[in-house]
Amino acid sequence: MKAKELEKIIPWQELICIRRSRELRKVLEEMADDIDRIPALRGTDGDKNAECVLHYFDACGSADWYVFEIDMETKQAFGYVAFSGDIADPDAEFGYIDISGLCKSARINLDLHFSGITKAEILRRKYSETALKGE
Repeated sequence: MKAKELEKIIPWQELICIRRSRELRKVLEEMADDIDRIPALRGTDGDKNAECVLHYFDACGSADWYVFEIDMETKQAFGYVAFSGDIADPDAEFGYIDISGLCKSARINLDLHFSGITKAEILRRKYSETALKGE
C-alpha cells in the first residue's frame, strides 16, 4: 500500500502533523507495508492468532480501537473496542468499526508506534484479569 492510500484512514488532525514532519512521513511509509498485511473483512474469522496492526486511541485516554480486518474502500473494519481504555473491561468487545467516523474526530489518533497484539492475547488479558477481579 502506498502512503497516500494509508492517509485515508488517518485522523485529519494527525495527518496535518504527519505532512509537516519528515520523520513522521517516514514512519507513515513504513506503516504502509504493515497495512498491506491486514486481512479483508471476515478474513480472520476463527483465527485467534490474528494480529492487530492498527490501533486508534482517544487522546483524552478513554477509548481504544484495535483493527484486525479492514475494507479500504468502505473504511469499515472489524476489531476490538475498549471504550474505557482497558482491554480487560467486561464491556469491551469485538465488533465492527467505522474508520471514517474515527478519522473525523479531533480526539482520535492512530498509534504510529503500535507493535501489535493478537486476538488470543486480548482474550487472555480480558478473561484472566476479569477472573482476578472476581467478576
